[in-house]
Amino acid sequence: MQFDTPSVKQRFDGDKRFFLELCGIFFEQYGPRAEEMKSALHEGQLEKVRAAAHYVKGALLNLGAESASIQAAALEHASRENRAEELPKFIEALEREIESFKVLVAKIESGDIWEKA
Repeated sequence: MQFDTPSVKQRFDGDKRFFLELCGIFFEQYGPRAEEMKSALHEGQLEKVRAAAHYVKGALLNLGAESASIQAAALEHASRENRAEELPKFIEALEREIESFKVLVAKIESGDIWEKA
């Protein structure tokens, strides 16, 4: 998981609580987005997959989750190119990166990673 804590800390003006609040909102909203992507893929609606991946990519970039945003961008790109057969592996890779990001956010919340940056 690529995460530049000093840059993210600067982006949030050092406000760890605000960062964690936005991460919480993202994680709450990601579940429905992930289901939306999977459902749209199952229904062959690749434009919906692309739109959801685009949303997720932007949110992850704002939170500094670079690795996860790269996976969302790959999913967005593949869906734009109508590569439906490849999309499940992109969705799985994105979900792994988001799980890694959740672990990192939990460490930030409970530890001193933020303070040391």
